[in-house]
Amino acid sequence: MKKITLLLFVLSFWGSPLSAQITYEPGYYIDKNGNQEEVLILNKDWRYSPSSFSYKHTADGEVQTGNIKGITEFGVGDYLRYRSFLAPIDHSGERINKMSTNSEPEFKHERVFLRQLIAGKANLYIYSEGGLERYFYSLDGGELEPLVYKKYRKDNKIAVNGRFRQQLFSELNCGNLPAGDFKQIAYTGKDLQDYFIGYNECEGADYYEIREERKGVEFNLYLKAGIDHYELSILSGMNAGGANVDLDPGLRFGAEAEFIMPFNRNKWALFGEALYGRHQLKDEHIQSGFPTAPTETWLSMDLQFVSLAGGIRHYLFLNQTSKLFINAAITFDVPIKSEVVFDRGDSYELDAELDDASTDAYINLGVGYNYSNRLSAELRYSFPKVTHGRNEVPTHYKLLWEAEISTVSLILAYRMF
Repeated sequence: MKKITLLLFVLSFWGSPLSAQITYEPGYYIDKNGNQEEVLILNKDWRYSPSSFSYKHTADGEVQTGNIKGITEFGVGDYLRYRSFLAPIDHSGERINKMSTNSEPEFKHERVFLRQLIAGKANLYIYSEGGLERYFYSLDGGELEPLVYKKYRKDNKIAVNGRFRQQLFSELNCGNLPAGDFKQIAYTGKDLQDYFIGYNECEGADYYEIREERKGVEFNLYLKAGIDHYELSILSGMNAGGANVDLDPGLRFGAEAEFIMPFNRNKWALFGEALYGRHQLKDEHIQSGFPTAPTETWLSMDLQFVSLAGGIRHYLFLNQTSKLFINAAITFDVPIKSEVVFDRGDSYELDAELDDASTDAYINLGVGYNYSNRLSAELRYSFPKVTHGRNEVPTHYKLLWEAEISTVSLILAYRMF
């Protein structure tokens, strides 16, 4: 049963992304002959500089690919623009073990798409690759120039070539600013965009920032309730190791705080969850003991707890009101009541009892559907969690309890705000 359940879950997990229909957004591209086409572009909100993009001429049209060889520029809406350049790229690593001992940039000229950040008399561009960011500029429609910044090793220490400040001082200095004013400019998108905006304003030039208006982190609070199916595998306990039991179905309820991240088109979220749950079993017959001397035993169990989980979630948009999601979380159970009892019949004057069982941390994975950012349903699989404890009553019994409990849950949620 466990293997079948896990297989179904994995198929659902991988099948969900394949069935999601992502909406294409109005955009354009310019080919190498200077022809501009208005198209629908699959906006991936690229974190790193792309080498190609997908587009369609109509909503029901064939998906086509534009690449670095045939496209000189493409954009989405009025907030995303990439332009093709044969650019000098310095790939020098910034990790200490990969850092160069050469203070000068080691340029390789490559055909790349650069994202344009500022358009005006002075233009600012960025190239991103892994953890690497390189900035470029052009002035009055002139040649593309790299803003030089490089970390390197010198005498087993980290040194920095920050020549970009000298470039700004000598090439983009409106108002004859003193050299000291450039020392505080960091090689970051925020500082450089602020400087280029200031330069264009000082020159009285028309300019605009090509960026999407970002919102902050979005907060959602959900009330949640669900039903659980449990499978219990006893590892040890009054010689009952090896027994497998289906526990009574359980209910869970609680709340979740979700934080939608302000990047990648709001597809990623972090969440924290607190849910009450209960594992309950009444007088389950278990034949324990050695084969030569079997013992008739009845197991009763009542474990009440609050599950505290923290995890990450990824949304897959179907349309304006519907989206699928997949999530993963690490979970800790805080016990409220722990009671495990082995009733061995009238021949024993004292039943084996445990009232302080604890549970190790475990992982759960879920796949679900969200409607209108208000209602959601999730199918969740919790990998086996180990619950354990011990109790010894001299001359009567020594109870060493250890068991694995795996869970399949159907959870419904309603967003309060």
